[in-house]
Amino acid sequence: MSHSRELFDAPSVAPEILRKVMILPAPEMKIVLHFLSTKKTSDGTVLQSGQAIAGEIGMNRSLYARKIKDVLEAGWVAFASREQNITYYRLGPEAGETETATVIPFRSRAAS
Repeated sequence: MSHSRELFDAPSVAPEILRKVMILPAPEMKIVLHFLSTKKTSDGTVLQSGQAIAGEIGMNRSLYARKIKDVLEAGWVAFASREQNITYYRLGPEAGETETATVIPFRSRAAS
């Protein structure tokens, strides 16, 4: 039974954070719960595009694009980095995360 295994692998979330999440409107709650429960880099960044996240939580891209702005303004997520046309986020202070430095690797240019 793979579902029970996934439950044990889920990150631990403080009960007071979960109580705050549960009173959010449904779209915002789905986004925040995804960020709380998904794999992150060492600095807390979720390396998924908005399109991928929207697909995983059953939301269309335009609704996700509007609602990610709301959870960003509310402090549930924070800007992490932007590469080309993809913006990456990490958990914000409202979710109990402290601000961490985001390291973005430099791209090397091929010598001519």
